[in-house]
This record gives sequence, structure tokens and C-alpha cells, in this order.
Amino acid sequence: MKNKIMLLPVLLVTTGIFIQCMKTSPRVENRPQEKKTDIYDLPLVNIVDIKGSGNTVIMDGTRIPLIGSLSDKGASQVKETGFCWSTKENPTIRDSSIKQKYTDIVWTCTITELKPETIYYIKAFAINDHGIGYSSETWVHSGYKYGTDHEGGYVYYNDGAGGGLVLGKENLGKVPWIEGGKTQETLNGKTKSVGGITVGRDNTAAIIAQSGHKRSAALLCEQYVYQGYSDWFLPADCDFRIIAQTLYPINAGNITGSAFWSSTEKGKYWASYMTFKNVALSGSGKEPHLQETSKYSKGLIDTRPVHEFRPARMP
Repeated sequence: MKNKIMLLPVLLVTTGIFIQCMKTSPRVENRPQEKKTDIYDLPLVNIVDIKGSGNTVIMDGTRIPLIGSLSDKGASQVKETGFCWSTKENPTIRDSSIKQKYTDIVWTCTITELKPETIYYIKAFAINDHGIGYSSETWVHSGYKYGTDHEGGYVYYNDGAGGGLVLGKENLGKVPWIEGGKTQETLNGKTKSVGGITVGRDNTAAIIAQSGHKRSAALLCEQYVYQGYSDWFLPADCDFRIIAQTLYPINAGNITGSAFWSSTEKGKYWASYMTFKNVALSGSGKEPHLQETSKYSKGLIDTRPVHEFRPARMP
């Protein structure tokens, strides 16, 4: 009898615990099941690219032009597209972002109000009824403000990876485009007008290597040393087009009122030069423009070098 009396409280206590659990636990079996989004229902977005190519990309330290594109819309119509970015990895739309109504599988946008000399992690995204599809992450260095004093010159181009090009601070002299033998009436044939950021360097090497060469604007640049930097070259037409877009409008580089040789040849007897003479910074009057003149020209056209700067340590 004693044993039975002792068992009863134990049974009641055990039963009490069981009842309490039943009261506090959710009734999973009666709860509606959440629909899981299949990854294939989301838009498939390609990796972000920088808008432009070669040294035609305009990044002034505070803005980056971007291109996003769609590979697959997913299981429903895409409603919006855009970009998100952060100074930390793996950005989402909860970070800085911009979006627009979907109109095409390719979309562009320039993100602005960025900090100069800063690495940004960027993703493109697209939104449909099932959620948000993100591209893979890419990073871009916002670059230096145009006209920044850097590595012996003024920054006029940023490559998005922390590197770029600077225009030298000094004029090197009003010499002929080339001298020596019959070089002034011989087609070099190896210089270019457009290309990547090394086209001016390639042109400079081609001019100096020309048979009969003794003196040239290109050689002045190649031999120039300033603040320890010795990798200068004569800019090409494409370099001057960028300088006219980036330094000239902000009156930087001490270029207004001058004309400078380009490393771009225009024929057997002619070479290209960029003039900043008789131009108005207000926007009225004649804009900076490329012209052609005889390779013999002496005492009229100045020489200004440029050089490439490379990034420090990047991700």
C-alpha cells in the first residue's frame, strides 16, 4: 500500500509536465506550410561590367558607370532591375542601391556620391514575383578625383582597379615631331589613334625605333624623369580626347592656351596635335580639338608627357 501511495504523485507530476509541453508547443501539423522559392524561379543576372571600354570610361572618384544584364527572367516577368553596392563584401538591396522599372535585358546606371580612392563591392539584381536574383559580386576602385596631384602629374583617367594615367606638370619643349634622315617624310605606319591605356606608350616606342631617328617629341618624353618617375611617354589622340573631357573642364593641368604633340601619325608628312588655344572654359567658343600639321613644325607645338600609375594592393 505504501508503494502505491508513493507512485501516485510521480505519475501526476509526470502527467503535468506532458500537459505543459502540449500547451506551449505550436501545432505544426495544423500550420500552413511555407512555400519555398526554387532558385530557378529567380532571375539569373550576369556579373556587373563597367560601362565603356579602354580609356573611354569616365570615373572621377565619385561615380562609376555600370552595365547589368539578364540571362534568364526566371519563372515570372521581371519587374525591376538595378545595382547595389557597399564598401563591404556581399552587398544586398539593404545596402546602398538603385533600381528602375524593367524595360530591357540590359540596363545601365551611374552610381554617384562615392568616396574617392575607395573600393566598392557591387552586384546587379533583378526582381520578379518570386524574389530577387543577384549577380556575382565584383569590385571597383572609385579612383582619384580628376586633377589630383599624383605620381608627378595630374590624374586624368582611372581604370577601375586603382590605376590610371597622369598628365605631366611640365612642358618639355617645342621640337619637331621627328627629326633625322628622311623620317619627316617617311610613313612610320605603326602609331595608332585609339586603343587602351598603353597606346601612347606603344606609339612612343615605334617613333623612337624608326630608322634614321635622331630627335623627337617622343624621345623627350621617354627620357624624362620627374620626382623619381621615368616611365613617361607621348600621349596619343585618344589620351588627349580624355584630357579634354576630364582636365580641361575643371581648368586643371595648365593646358589652356597651349598646343601639344600627339604620338599619332597622320601620314608620310603629317602628325597630329591637340590644341587648347582660343578655347573658352565657359563652354562658348571653340572646344579643344585635334589638328594635323607637318612633322617639320618647330617652335610652335609643345610636348607634354603622360605616364601610367598602377594600383597598390587590391582585393
